[in-house]
Amino acid sequence: MKILKIIPHFNNQLFLSILHILIISLFLSCTAFSQNMHLDVNDPYVGFLKRITAKYDIDFGSTLSIQPLDLNKINTAIILNYEKFDEDDQFEVIKYLSQQDIITQNTLNQNPESFVKKDFDNYNKNSGILTHFYKNKHHMFSLDKENFSLRVDPVLDVSGGNASNYNNAVFNNTRGIKISALIDQRISIYTSIFENQTGFLPHVNQIISERNLIPGNGLYKTYASRISEKIKGFDYLNAQAYLSIPISKSISFDLGHGNHFYGAGHRSLMLGNFANNYLFAKFDASFWKFKYQSLYAELNLNSANSGIGGQDVLPKKYMSSHYLIFRPNRKLEIGLFESVVFARENHLELQYLNPVILFRTVEQFLNSPDNVTVGLSAQYHLKKNWMVYSQFILDEFAFSILRDDINWWGNKYGLQVGLKATDFLSIKDLDVNLEYNTIRPYTYAHYKRNDFFKGDITVANYTHYGQELAHPLGANFREIITKLNYKITNKIRFDATYIYWAKGLDKDNKSYGGNLLLDYNLRPSDSNVKTLQGVRSNVHHFRANLSYELFPNTFIDLNALRRMENIGLSYDYIGLGIRMNTLFKTFDY
Repeated sequence: MKILKIIPHFNNQLFLSILHILIISLFLSCTAFSQNMHLDVNDPYVGFLKRITAKYDIDFGSTLSIQPLDLNKINTAIILNYEKFDEDDQFEVIKYLSQQDIITQNTLNQNPESFVKKDFDNYNKNSGILTHFYKNKHHMFSLDKENFSLRVDPVLDVSGGNASNYNNAVFNNTRGIKISALIDQRISIYTSIFENQTGFLPHVNQIISERNLIPGNGLYKTYASRISEKIKGFDYLNAQAYLSIPISKSISFDLGHGNHFYGAGHRSLMLGNFANNYLFAKFDASFWKFKYQSLYAELNLNSANSGIGGQDVLPKKYMSSHYLIFRPNRKLEIGLFESVVFARENHLELQYLNPVILFRTVEQFLNSPDNVTVGLSAQYHLKKNWMVYSQFILDEFAFSILRDDINWWGNKYGLQVGLKATDFLSIKDLDVNLEYNTIRPYTYAHYKRNDFFKGDITVANYTHYGQELAHPLGANFREIITKLNYKITNKIRFDATYIYWAKGLDKDNKSYGGNLLLDYNLRPSDSNVKTLQGVRSNVHHFRANLSYELFPNTFIDLNALRRMENIGLSYDYIGLGIRMNTLFKTFDY
């Protein structure tokens, strides 16, 4: 992609000025409201919470479909329902509460007679190392003063393995640090930074080669070891941070740099965590049976490795989204989602900052060229241990045209249906997830605007840094996912994932609807547009991982992968690694 013009800095200054005003106002408005801390997206605690929701009759008072999760209400509900859990689940509860001990201590102080407090204190009896380190077995350094708590943890992820039909080494070397703090028992701060040198699996290297980016990450440079010419890959940083401030008992404000995930499934058709981190500001509100989030994000049009000058600022665009969830009872949850991606050459579109308006009305009022997506979500607990869930997203629809042509190109939508079972077949701690996803061609894509950037670039597609904001396959595909998780013992866990997908690829310099970065006006036809059109690619992706917890938050992983493609490299991989205070990296795309 060639970029000939950069958005003036006025855009960023205005955006940040608005945020500065908000932050100052929020600090001034803070009173004695409860703290508001979050979990990493896809943290194992999220999976545990989902399974005990199905296994026990528990109302967390908050949805699990918006990640990162707000821990305040969730951990309070866990503590109050502790005696309902069996012995193994109580052990898991104590372990996870200890990992978030900043928030747990305050909650326990409000419930001094809770049965969980005795087990929590016994679990956390630890003399520490050199007095100041590992006083809590889950944290390297802990500091607790009257109005300030601090936790500091090192991050390590070292792994290596061998892939068949591939000459280069597959390896990872990640070092980093995580810091979390709580001020006045209500204002929470989190930051992390990871330094990485990685030789990726073959299919990831193919994505890097095609897009000049590392999935889920930003700027990179090549890396080559002096030991062996086969040890080569990429060097890159990954950082997240947020500041969370409670405005009232039911409303909170966050400002940070990270990503989000909407939904109950393995994938999200609304907002996923596949793309690089981004600057965001968000409001969360919980009232009666509703949960509402208004999210604003500053996005990059493309990656820093796609040819832009080294001294130039990356061109920007913006996203604003609303997600409203209604939970009439413990079994049913219904969600309404809308999102708009937009850009202006010399200003920020302030009307999209309205936290409660429908974006389609704003778009029509402005006569704008922006890209609005709407969606519905639902989940229902059929009976004990079983749950069904679904998402439907709609990018464009014209009923008058569809009456005559059901395969009209503008019929752009996506569908997800899934089923989850805990203690499957009455086998304790065996969880199974089955999911189906399909997205029609040209969904999430947009057209090239001649009034904006001069070059082969589309502004309002649903991407960030050249990466999909929702499903990593983009559009024009069908996918089946089967996941299995089994806790063998408290220290040994096994998980396996099998994914099959078919996707239509482009040909003859035309867009067949799968690549969101392309102008949808490059389509070969307006009619007879069907899912999987173009060159059909079929992929079978099977991954398995066996983990042993050597110490708290420190794991040894033995993992294997088999990938079969009709277009691209098929290979087998087996690897071994050790990680501390970080999630197991999967490359299920």
